[in-house]
Amino acid sequence: MIPIRIHIGDEAYIDGISITPDEFYAIVQKEGVIPKTAHPTYRDFKAKYQFLGSHYKSLISIHLSKTMSNTLNAAELVKRDTPITTIAVVDSGSTSIGMGLVVQYAAELANAGIAHDEICRRIEDIKTKTKFFSFFFSAFVIIQTCCSNPGQVK
Repeated sequence: MIPIRIHIGDEAYIDGISITPDEFYAIVQKEGVIPKTAHPTYRDFKAKYQFLGSHYKSLISIHLSKTMSNTLNAAELVKRDTPITTIAVVDSGSTSIGMGLVVQYAAELANAGIAHDEICRRIEDIKTKTKFFSFFFSAFVIIQTCCSNPGQVK
């Protein structure tokens, strides 16, 4: 994983490195601000791809949906400039749990010894079958919770 940048007020953090999830929620609750995020930098991707490329003959880099983040574009730029190994940059077409399911599936295939190109083909196939649904009993409860205590929403 390549961590994202998180900005809360005037402070900047690197997810999982300079701030934990518990610290994140505590700060957001205390400050009462909505955090902003930024995709990993070119240097972050370059360093990770070079490191992994020195240990593996090919990489599959699965990212948030390009409709939700510019992370995929950043990864594509680094892929173009990193000819040392075969890199497949994949749009998961999802976020959160949906993306996690795609990543888990790809890892299982890799651990089973499936070849790089076949894993990429299967990922494209499973993406069309991966759906994530949320069901809320009452929109009023969600709105009331968000408006009356925004720091408690996780």
